[in-house]
Amino acid sequence: MRGAADVAQRREFGVVPIDEVRRGQPRIRCEDRDREPDTTVEQDPARHQCCTVCHSDAVATILVVDDEQSMREFLAIALRRAGYQVVFAQSGLEAIERLRTEPIDIVVTDLRMPGDFDGLGLLKAIKSGSVMRSPTPGSSSVPVDPEVILVTAFATTETAIAAMKQGAYDYLTKPFQIDEITAVIGRALEKRALVADNLALRDQLAGRVRLASLLGKSKAMQKVFELIGKIHST
Repeated sequence: MRGAADVAQRREFGVVPIDEVRRGQPRIRCEDRDREPDTTVEQDPARHQCCTVCHSDAVATILVVDDEQSMREFLAIALRRAGYQVVFAQSGLEAIERLRTEPIDIVVTDLRMPGDFDGLGLLKAIKSGSVMRSPTPGSSSVPVDPEVILVTAFATTETAIAAMKQGAYDYLTKPFQIDEITAVIGRALEKRALVADNLALRDQLAGRVRLASLLGKSKAMQKVFELIGKIHST
């Protein structure tokens, strides 16, 4: 059971104990009390106006990966209030399955988890391109590309450097403030939007170059160029 000093310290850093959060929530039936938080997307129209960074008409989806249920619940409450859709995974392997079947924008994962596949292993799998999105009818399988934010209570310089080298967007130490993680997520979504805009612009420019090249080789355009040359020489 968490001591009073520990609770006071977590409150000082802006982390509200999950028991206090629950006191302000509606009561639930006894048989539902120990049930895993609902991982389905909440259809709240107001939330569709909260995040226009990643998609103009959709809310960003955050995958929270942590073996502790209390941390999953805590982040779910905080991130949903911030306007994001939230889904869960209890392990790195479960996270891989969700990434294969669901569109995920940001992964927030604990560094240390039971088993051989921890947060750093999940990061490596994502950034190496080995996690492929399950193909839909008429499309091929493509690598998933969410930004990854690692969180841990056992921060060291070595693990932080290793995480950033592997491609983590950021690295947070527990306990952290809600404003801190929402700010990091916001910046990560801005980066995704800039990358998407850049790729779209490159595609548009490449298309125009190809069109100009094709038009320049046509007989009609060759005559126009010849006429321009004659006019320029007079």
